[in-house]
Amino acid sequence: MTPAERSQWCIQQAEAIEADLLPVETEEGLLPIGRALATWYRSMARRVLDNVRETA
Repeated sequence: MTPAERSQWCIQQAEAIEADLLPVETEEGLLPIGRALATWYRSMARRVLDNVRETA
């Protein structure tokens, strides 16, 4: 899997998770686990692409 494919896969995972989430507002500032996972996948997609740019 190329870095671009890996990044796209991470984004797809985040979108799939987010598609099943309902909007939630919490007073404590905590994220539901699904939202946290989607955020993590998006972060990893950016890191993969940033890593490729640094090594190029």
